[in-house]
Amino acid sequence: MKPYKFTDFQLEQFLLNELPDEMMENIRMQIHTDSELKSRVDELKNSSSDILEKYRADLMAVKIRSGLMLENEKIHASASGTSQNNLAAKDNNSFMKIFSDYFKGRSPKLIYSISAASVSVMAAFVIFFNLPGIFTGNIPVKNDDVTRIKGMEPGISIHRKTASSIEELKDMTKASQGDLLQIGYISTGDYKYGTILSTDGRGSVTLHFPESESGETLIKVNRKVMLKRAYELDDSPDYEKFILIISKKPIDVKSIIDKAKILAQSRESALNGQLTADGSSLEFSLTLKK
Repeated sequence: MKPYKFTDFQLEQFLLNELPDEMMENIRMQIHTDSELKSRVDELKNSSSDILEKYRADLMAVKIRSGLMLENEKIHASASGTSQNNLAAKDNNSFMKIFSDYFKGRSPKLIYSISAASVSVMAAFVIFFNLPGIFTGNIPVKNDDVTRIKGMEPGISIHRKTASSIEELKDMTKASQGDLLQIGYISTGDYKYGTILSTDGRGSVTLHFPESESGETLIKVNRKVMLKRAYELDDSPDYEKFILIISKKPIDVKSIIDKAKILAQSRESALNGQLTADGSSLEFSLTLKK
């Protein structure tokens, strides 16, 4: 059997145990026979360990605190008309520069070890925000910004498995019968409940998450999650539309499926209609052409 060629990102997910079970097992088996793959995995593992050691949470917390206290001092100085010359010598230690100095000159491999670094940074923020007397000044803090990781937006994703790789499909990508698909989602903030289903050109509705209409709809937030069960496209014509609904409260899956069956009776309503109108929920979709 020809060995698979895995990307560094997939290997990073492997180290975090975030890949589907089948792919996790494939990588474990291939590591035993592929010295190059084993070397890449070891290198990524060591890189993550180095980053965690370099960006210890307690030290980062001190850096963050020092930076914000300086910025607060500058704000008060500006408001009182104090000359900025007295603070100029401290500018090199400003909050933003602390972060830029930490990551300046890092190699592209940091991208693949960012999960390790982010754990340390987020831990630093946990330590930092529990320190007393930090926000005694007039620095505004928005609650929404605390739980939202920058650049992470809610939505649905579809990945197609091939013999040697996995590709992420965009909306209206061409797909065919027999394609093996992996469905993923991202939810953020207070949207802690979700369901995923699909409709096709025959008017059929398939539930992907939860596994049954009475299943638990509680989902993970602030991270990309891949469903463990892969989905193989059948011979239904025209299209396959995948729909993610996330909500701040538990979802009545049966009600959603019933609405989807009604919309699926018409191609136009199936492709353009919405299943929810509740202010506590959000709806996302991705359609594949067949």
